[in-house]
Amino acid sequence: MTSARAQDLPGLSRGIARVLREGGEAAALEYAGRWHSWAALCAMADQLSQIIDTQCPGEIRIGLVARNKPVVLAAMLGLIARGITVVMIHGGQRPERLAKEIAELNLAAIAAEVGFWQDSVRAAALQAGTLQIALPDALDGSIEAITHGGKRDPVAANPAVALELLSSGTTGPPKRIPILWRTLEMALGTAHGTALSGGGKLALSGKDLPPAISGLSLGNIGGVYMMLPSVLIGQRIVMLDKFSVDPWVRAVRVFRPAILSVQPAGLRMILDAGVPQEALSSLKTIVSGASKLDPDLQDEFERCYGVRVFGAYGATETCGSIIVWTDELYDRYRHEKRASVGRPVPGVEVRIVDPATGKEAQIGKTGLLHARVDRVGPDWIETTDLAHVDEDGFVYIDGRADNAIDRGGYSVPPDYVADALRRHPAVRDASVVGLPDARLGQVPVAAVELVNGAPSPTEDELIAFAGEHLLSYQVPARIIRVDELPRNASLKVMVPQVLELFDST
Repeated sequence: MTSARAQDLPGLSRGIARVLREGGEAAALEYAGRWHSWAALCAMADQLSQIIDTQCPGEIRIGLVARNKPVVLAAMLGLIARGITVVMIHGGQRPERLAKEIAELNLAAIAAEVGFWQDSVRAAALQAGTLQIALPDALDGSIEAITHGGKRDPVAANPAVALELLSSGTTGPPKRIPILWRTLEMALGTAHGTALSGGGKLALSGKDLPPAISGLSLGNIGGVYMMLPSVLIGQRIVMLDKFSVDPWVRAVRVFRPAILSVQPAGLRMILDAGVPQEALSSLKTIVSGASKLDPDLQDEFERCYGVRVFGAYGATETCGSIIVWTDELYDRYRHEKRASVGRPVPGVEVRIVDPATGKEAQIGKTGLLHARVDRVGPDWIETTDLAHVDEDGFVYIDGRADNAIDRGGYSVPPDYVADALRRHPAVRDASVVGLPDARLGQVPVAAVELVNGAPSPTEDELIAFAGEHLLSYQVPARIIRVDELPRNASLKVMVPQVLELFDST
């Protein structure tokens, strides 16, 4: 695998390329009960490299439709090994939305599973001059490339960017956050004590470790942070389509890891499924981030399974977790600081800013969380999370300033969803709120006010309409129709009263 650029490859690229090249027939990835070798991943990555060399020479920015499948992981590793910027694309969109996105991205090529390339998506790629790379269903298959038909104006690309990752979307559609090679190398290096940016050789020291087990999406920072550090040390990986109790428990039973990451929604699913204690007896610690960890859920899980549960906080913009618990902090502060997500890690500084004044808030006062992260750069990263810090430096997440609904770790912006519903010709107005959910924390629901005299759509029709304009996790779980939305004297919709509508239905 050679670089698509003239300059030296980043340390991360060299590390990934070496593992793919030297791993050989050793087991690398288990998916759906079947093991695949490093050689099989390498062969698929090489196929992709040859296509890019032939049809996209000199390009350093390629799209990838991220799904948790072996062929997609192989493609991502192959692109990273070449020093190419990987632009993540959310595959769970309607063909019309995908076509629009393809036109806007103006990429030289997009790699995706063969089933992704429906007629309207193919047509959009042809018109945009984007090469369609159809990945096979299995690693022993062949990649098909369909020559782009339209003319494409080359786009200036920044060679310092490793990934353009999708955020969860707090103020509208998910944004692409550029992650620099330097930032990614520093973040991944801390996971196993590697030193990628220093150019040192990496020993394949992970081959004797229990496999990493992950159902986090390759398209976001959680999945990247789970997969790449393991690949870098040659550690085996058990990849799930998504978190699901039965396959996850099977993997834990078989491979007996001591530490894993599970989102809070996953902890609730495990408890609700009545998983026996002995099935998780190897686990000592679970790190639970991506969404707010309810202290009562943490207590219940720890009582049931005798596993330490550590909260954590991070974001795409911070390239992973920046506030965590450690064993030492847990031993000293577990009960005293039970609702905290921990303390900032070395190289991270946080401050709480009063949204009204823009000044730093006092200890214990809630405000907007800002972070300065060495691996990202010198500037403060401004989040929309409300938080406070206590006298011992522990951080507590108090909610969202943008009223985003936290659906199992995915932020759903209510106003954006309401705007989508208002596009329906029978909908005059809409209000979207979050209902508590035992498994996901919250789910979005909507109340819609209909246009007088218009044909009344059913709930199923409204949900289907929403699905044409929104990502799957943004679509309301329920939609009720009302004559009038509850409003105050200023005609603003009153959210508490909207929530009460669902209490009575």
